[in-house]
Amino acid sequence: MDKKQFFQISKKLDILINLFLEKRQKENNYSDEAQALYLASFNLAPSEIAPLLAKSPNAVRILLTRLRKKGKLK
Repeated sequence: MDKKQFFQISKKLDILINLFLEKRQKENNYSDEAQALYLASFNLAPSEIAPLLAKSPNAVRILLTRLRKKGKLK
């Protein structure tokens, strides 16, 4: 697999993930905090969660820190 094919597959996966999260959000009206908690449960880094929530990596780090302090995230 060359870099171009890898980029195309990666882009399609990103689109699928975003569509899934958007559908999940609309159906259940989850908060950003709940979405971040859900994504963090898959061991995603803040830099990976940020584009999915349309936030900066730093904003996601702060959100995850708050969740840890509340005991919702280990």
